[in-house]
Amino acid sequence: PLPYYAADGNYYCIALFNRDGVDHISRAHNAAQDPAIQAVRVAMDVDQDPSLEGTLQWFRWPLTW
Repeated sequence: PLPYYAADGNYYCIALFNRDGVDHISRAHNAAQDPAIQAVRVAMDVDQDPSLEGTLQWFRWPLTW
């Protein structure tokens, strides 16, 4: 997981992993249009191996201090 600063002024922990029973809020449904997730795709080299996205899902959680 990597923390990223979003346009709304919050930090988000963005992760790509396999998890059953997650709620619809934390799972990112618009990953293709989300600039933070696209930045993480490049940082984690997922764009070099797109097959990972076929078995895993993107999640984003707001980080609160």
